[in-house]
Amino acid sequence: MPTTADGLRAFVDFVTTHLKGDEKSEAQTFLECSKQIIIH
Repeated sequence: MPTTADGLRAFVDFVTTHLKGDEKSEAQTFLECSKQIIIH
């Protein structure tokens, strides 16, 4: 089972790889990924 630190590291990796700063089109992606980390 991944730890909280592992989840946060994966989240940061996801954000730096997939989000480029277009808030309107990327907000849903950001929220879905954030929700997955909080749930797990």
